[in-house]
Amino acid sequence: MVDIELPRQNGESTKAHQARIEYVTMGAGRSLDKLRQKYGRNPAYTRHLERWSSQYGWVVSAEQYDEACASITMQQASAQHQADLAAFRTRCAESGRALYSVSVRLLKLFDTRLQSGLIEIGPGTLQLVANAFKTALDLEATALRVEELLEAHEDEYREQ
Repeated sequence: MVDIELPRQNGESTKAHQARIEYVTMGAGRSLDKLRQKYGRNPAYTRHLERWSSQYGWVVSAEQYDEACASITMQQASAQHQADLAAFRTRCAESGRALYSVSVRLLKLFDTRLQSGLIEIGPGTLQLVANAFKTALDLEATALRVEELLEAHEDEYREQ
C-alpha cells in the first residue's frame, strides 16, 4: 500500500470514511462484496456499502488512488533507474581510468624492453595494448555520456 492521504469528505461519518479507505486501498481486485466479507457482515450489508460508495464517490476515489499509486511507482522506478545509471557510469569511469593506467604502464614496459633489445614486439603485443587503450577510452566515454553529447550536437558537427 502506498501512503496517500484520503481525507474525510463533508458529511462522511467516521465509519463511512474508514470503509472508503478500506475499499480504495484494496487495490485492483476491490469490490464491495469483498469489503463486506472482510467485515464479516451478511450479504444485505452490501447495499449499505453501495449507498456510501455512491454518496461519497468511492469509485472516483479508487481511480484517483490507483493513478497516484502508479505515478509514485513510476517515479520511484525512474529514480532507481537514474541511481543505477549513475552507479554504472561511476564504475565505467573507475574501470576506464584503471585500465588506461595499466595500458600506459604496459606501453612503457614494452617500449623500454624493445629499446634495450630484451624482447621483440609483434603485432599481437601491439594489438593487446591498443585494445586496452580503446577499451579504457570506451569506458570513460560511457561514463561521460559522450555518445549522448555527440548525438545532441550532431547538426553542429555536420555544419563544420
